Amino acid sequence: MFNRAGAIAGELFDADLQYIGATVNTANQTNYTFSGVDIGVASDDRIVIVGSAHNFGCTSITIDGVATTLVARGNCGLGYLSVPSGTTADIVVSTNGGTNQNCRIWVYTMQSVSGIPLTHVGENDGDTASLSVSGIETRPNGGLVCVAQFNDGGGFTETWSGPETITEDQNGLSETSIRQMAHSINTEQFTLSGEFTITRLSGTSAIRLIVITF
Repeated sequence: MFNRAGAIAGELFDADLQYIGATVNTANQTNYTFSGVDIGVASDDRIVIVGSAHNFGCTSITIDGVATTLVARGNCGLGYLSVPSGTTADIVVSTNGGTNQNCRIWVYTMQSVSGIPLTHVGENDGDTASLSVSGIETRPNGGLVCVAQFNDGGGFTETWSGPETITEDQNGLSETSIRQMAHSINTEQFTLSGEFTITRLSGTSAIRLIVITF
């Protein structure tokens, strides 16, 4: 959690959240190496964020051999790491067991003159048509990144309780019609009770959802 008073007093937070791109590997394997991935413009205060989706649980995400701080839920992961140098990197996603049908990653970057501590982690999963992460903390000039995965049920909608616009950065299907997607928001205000919701238009099989904010 972050110190709201400190953030207000400093007035230095400027996340400048940028979506860089997505890559998918359709090989059937346990661990995946993505070589020479674009990680944006080098900067002393750059944080690289990597989301992943696959069939088995995420155990680690590394960037050029350095472990990210990882949040994992079901078959999704979100990892972040300070990476001041370089414009490309080798990203490795490791999973916990069986053979995946594919692995999809999404890459984001953030910058701030004061550094950006993590403000909130929210995660949820369930066999339901609609799934939310609640109690999300945000701040002005911050950022929100969300990754989700579920068996495709003829489409979906996403909603955010705040005034900001959700950007669906990318979504795609695995070999067996498992929907894998990433969203982001440039946040504009302080809140301690934001809610992000994914709703399937049909079906009730498991949804995996992770939200982090900075």
